[in-house]
Amino acid sequence: TNFVSKYLTNIDTIDTLKLDHILMIGGCNPEPFLRSIIANLEGKVELSQNIKHLLVNMNLALCFELKEELYLEVFDKIRNLSAISMEDVKSVLQLSTETTKISEVSWRGKEKENDKAYRI
Repeated sequence: TNFVSKYLTNIDTIDTLKLDHILMIGGCNPEPFLRSIIANLEGKVELSQNIKHLLVNMNLALCFELKEELYLEVFDKIRNLSAISMEDVKSVLQLSTETTKISEVSWRGKEKENDKAYRI
């Protein structure tokens, strides 16, 4: 977590290859990524290329499942960007929709498992 947080303090200056390496190393723990995105979006009016890169390449379903509050905060911050392009709005909406679909399938699977566990 500290390693990832250290390297993500200034997301906009990191090249995407390094971002991919950081995702490979720490991608199973979404919290530092989500917190870094939230911090980066503070005071911004549009999405940077690196934030878009992270959103596209992160496992957003895992983020939603493990850190729902932070996940929702990221998308709330994005929603409030005053100069976000229509292209970015569409992209973010698509990512959010895909995450919801994946999470819903995962939730249904868990619900079925729980139903079986309680059957006599």
